[in-house]
Amino acid sequence: MRINSLHQDIQTYKTPNFKGKLNVKDLALLLTKNIKDVKAKCTQGHFANIFFKTNLNDILRHPEAQVIDELQYMAMSMMPNFTKSGIGQYYKKIPIKENPNMLKQKLNEEFKLLPKLAKRQQYYRGIENISDAEYQIFKSYRKGEIVSPDKGYSYMTTSLEEANLYNKGRNGILFEMEFPEGSQISELQAIMPPKTPGFMFGEIKNEVVVPAGSLYEVTKNPRVDKDGILHVYLKFLNKWE
Repeated sequence: MRINSLHQDIQTYKTPNFKGKLNVKDLALLLTKNIKDVKAKCTQGHFANIFFKTNLNDILRHPEAQVIDELQYMAMSMMPNFTKSGIGQYYKKIPIKENPNMLKQKLNEEFKLLPKLAKRQQYYRGIENISDAEYQIFKSYRKGEIVSPDKGYSYMTTSLEEANLYNKGRNGILFEMEFPEGSQISELQAIMPPKTPGFMFGEIKNEVVVPAGSLYEVTKNPRVDKDGILHVYLKFLNKWE
């Protein structure tokens, strides 16, 4: 099928990890990549979507929530027709069975096997609806500080427009992050194989993930723009807690 005709069908295709439009150039890039090439640039954990489909990130960010999370899932799973009724669809996170810190250690080690960035890159991450306490921590960052803004696995993008889709709610933040040459980050940019028979393509993945607890240097003091979005400026150190 010609790229232009396929592009017409999926230019506004959305998934939990991708929102926005793909232009013909982006789509052509995605279509030229095979799974072997994709796997060479991303970790096994990222490719398996462990960070997004399980509650690992929730636990790493808020350890006190693990017991409540698992009890909620257990209670819901005991209800009649759990999977058929759609309730199982409602609870989207799969509780992990391993010790979260040990799993984090194992998944973080995979980043050391990735190729290093050949040149400096700029990435963006938008977040929203965080607590006032968390917001004030980000607002208090000062130039020269070494910080760890996320205890979990952060998803980010090279697209400023895409990042801004995720910070329009209360306490919206835009992280503007410099990644120096030599950084090891997990890049997943591909049209994934379809999981449902009869479908021409699966999810569109266009994302970057960094290790849980990654360390950054604050390059400028944060500022609030005219729209009320807090901008936080960071430089990735290729280290983590």
